[in-house]
Amino acid sequence: MTIFTNFEVNAAWRWFPVYAATLVMLSLPARTEVLRLAVSTPALTKGDPFARYTGGSVKSALFDGLTQISLSGDVTPAIAVQWTALSDTEWVFRLRPGVQFHNGVPLTAASLVALFDYLRSPEAKKDWMAQLVANVKSARAIDALTLSIVTVAPDPLLPRRVSELNIVDIAAWRKAGAVAFSENPVGTGPYKIVSWGPNASNIQFAAVSTAWRQKNNVDTVEMKVLTDGTRRVQALLSGEIDVAVNLDPDGVELLKEAGMKTMVLPNPIVVGIGLKTVGAAQSPILDVRVRRALNYAVNKTAISQQILNGLMPVASQGATPGVTGYNPELAPYAFDPAKARALLSEAGYPNGFAMVMGVWTGQVPGDAQMFQQVAQDLAQVGVRVELRILPFPDFSRRLLSGSWQGIDAFSINWSSRSMFDALPTLEGYSCGRLPAPFFCDPDVDRAIASARYEMNPTLRQRKLQAAMATAVASAPSIFLVNYADVVAMRPNIKGYEVRSDGILFEKISIEPAH
Repeated sequence: MTIFTNFEVNAAWRWFPVYAATLVMLSLPARTEVLRLAVSTPALTKGDPFARYTGGSVKSALFDGLTQISLSGDVTPAIAVQWTALSDTEWVFRLRPGVQFHNGVPLTAASLVALFDYLRSPEAKKDWMAQLVANVKSARAIDALTLSIVTVAPDPLLPRRVSELNIVDIAAWRKAGAVAFSENPVGTGPYKIVSWGPNASNIQFAAVSTAWRQKNNVDTVEMKVLTDGTRRVQALLSGEIDVAVNLDPDGVELLKEAGMKTMVLPNPIVVGIGLKTVGAAQSPILDVRVRRALNYAVNKTAISQQILNGLMPVASQGATPGVTGYNPELAPYAFDPAKARALLSEAGYPNGFAMVMGVWTGQVPGDAQMFQQVAQDLAQVGVRVELRILPFPDFSRRLLSGSWQGIDAFSINWSSRSMFDALPTLEGYSCGRLPAPFFCDPDVDRAIASARYEMNPTLRQRKLQAAMATAVASAPSIFLVNYADVVAMRPNIKGYEVRSDGILFEKISIEPAH
């Protein structure tokens, strides 16, 4: 029989609570959490992998590209871990091993060949993603994890361009059909769809255990669409949600006082008003002097300081600092109403003119007030603006079809967020814009063309800067401010991070509330 001393017994009992607690911890499942997020824009295309307007960080949850781009503009590995240019027209990508689609099918180079074959087929011509890779001539598997992509013409942007691919199991897409697949897409992202809710306004995601981007402790993401910024603030303050994005700057101090964490994230996006010249017979906007006059008439400094609390600086061009093609020599159009009137008079409009401006509000913080200020400033130089509020579905339809029906100008951003490069956004203001141009100046097109296939980085930067200068002189839009996203969250939310296509939900953890 074993005999224990009093010391040994007392020592054993002292350690018993620790031992017992350890057993309990080992027997319990890991703590998981639900992240509740409010966004401003619905995911109109749901999980359609080949459409552009996915919306609300849906893409970053469901899909991966070959590469990904950070908010500092760096191209970093995603499905591809290495890439190199063998020539001006051939790139080789080495793929990440062990990646699976949500349905458990392994991702290989052959999977990507099948995806590119579809995107190059007549069946895909209508898809935005097919237009994205229209310069791809062929894709082939060198081995299971090595992919070769050959382009028709040199494409210096290819490693950035393929960050926008939504990589899916094309066999699953064909089997389900486009509509059914968009309801339950099969990608490689860290989350999959559980429910879209009515009109994709209350989306629920569940973590995928086999995803290569593994979550912290957030098993479920609930994304609620609240189009009104004040409503998003109220939802955060009441405890209805954990994170709110795209907030108005004037709510920052209130949220800080309530103990919320706030972040201001500069984005490579320029807020502007696009000026329509395509299909605009006899419109005053066809005259470059009028377009410049509209820029001189608007007090952008007042918008930046008074409406946006100084969080978003005045824009000088269609790119922001850090974007390839940003031209530091360009200054913003000054606020000069006298010069605006003189230009209008010189163009034959001494008494101004009337125009219709279609705007979609809720896309950036404070935009409703911003557009009202634009209209008021233009009225001071005789340009009488009818502001017409366009619901997002209507705005999106018009933009994609080019059917503006009497609208002379409309809210549209110069966005370099997807690639951190000025070429795609300049092409958005070109005569060949896909799917439908709204502005055309052959001088701008020639300047863009000179940079399009330039593989030398130094020469390409200079050519893009020259193209940007040409575009600013042509004034295809009223340049307003450089955008920043105002985000607020409860103090126990940790690891909030974004990349070019949205929030990295897998980086977020939720700590116990105190």
